[in-house]
Amino acid sequence: MSSALCLVAHPDDCLIFGYHYIRGHGRHRWRIAYLILADDSPRVEEMRRYWARHSIEVSSLDLPHDPPPADVTAGRCSIPYEVAREAVANAVRGHDLVLTHGEGGEYGHPHHRFLHRLVRDLGVPFVAFDVGPDAPERCGFPRDDQESLPLHRRAIRRFVRQFGLETSAGYRFHAP
Repeated sequence: MSSALCLVAHPDDCLIFGYHYIRGHGRHRWRIAYLILADDSPRVEEMRRYWARHSIEVSSLDLPHDPPPADVTAGRCSIPYEVAREAVANAVRGHDLVLTHGEGGEYGHPHHRFLHRLVRDLGVPFVAFDVGPDAPERCGFPRDDQESLPLHRRAIRRFVRQFGLETSAGYRFHAP
């Protein structure tokens, strides 16, 4: 069985943007990794319990960054590039498939754009979220119970509605 990594900036991103692709591509042994937050943070723990239902391992790279919402307000990513590049290269190593953020960061979040750039700069092929109406690959899979996530459900509900991701989402393949 091939291995796949969903590498996202924040714990809810894998459920908001990657859920359909992950569940629609169950032939892979999936792992999910987050750019920020400590591995034992309540948000990571909540997602770990959620994805355990699907036998998917969850961890965090726990990269240093300015306290929220400083990066968003300033429209930049404070994570040191070289530190992040090494951590992302280690996370990606050994996976046959990488799923991550789109170039525009879905809604422009600086951490999303930063992570896309990191993966692109590594020169590995990857699949990126594409929430636009012209996304080349649509992938639908019935979404299961995100309402059981007290720390994330409001944000998930809002973005799912905003981008029309209830039953399907778009994805774009990137070659090195």
